[in-house]
Amino acid sequence: RSVVNLRAIDPGFETANAVVVDATMPTRLTTEERKQAVLQMLPSLEALPGVTSVAATHKLPLRGSGDNWGIRIQGRSDTPDATTFFRTVSRDYFSTMGIRVVRGRGFDASDREGNPPSVVINEALAAKFFPGEDPIGRVLTTFRGPGERIIGVVENVADGVLTEGPAPSRYMLYDQMPAAVWHQVSFVLRTGAAE
Repeated sequence: RSVVNLRAIDPGFETANAVVVDATMPTRLTTEERKQAVLQMLPSLEALPGVTSVAATHKLPLRGSGDNWGIRIQGRSDTPDATTFFRTVSRDYFSTMGIRVVRGRGFDASDREGNPPSVVINEALAAKFFPGEDPIGRVLTTFRGPGERIIGVVENVADGVLTEGPAPSRYMLYDQMPAAVWHQVSFVLRTGAAE
């Protein structure tokens, strides 16, 4: 009965027809080289037969709650320092994972290195920090100078444990990160339906 109940919980992402490839970056690579290696792998993986889309992240849902970084909301001095989970993802992460964008948009070609940093937040972060208001266009300040402008809100996913409630989380784009500091990366390959 417990297994049946767990299987009935919607994790907020699609698992059918998805293949996960975990990779460890060589320690000799610099952080910038790691970032470029991830971005260069994506087209090669998407070209594989039967693959319809590919995404990368430094940590998948249900493999821990992501990394925890402090944030502040630009223009809101009354908001105390707070922390939220975050994941670094590639541009097609939400469509590949089957995570629905509920407001605004996901990442697109305009979100690239050299442009003002963008961030996508989940519904839990929107509810906690922007109750009753539209967070699109607001700026979160974290470890990057100008901060990240919120471009979209996605549905909550099960981050750390399937049975825990949603935690405020945000997603940042590999392309716009100063460098990829993580040695581990997970590639998700979405395939066509089985024959």
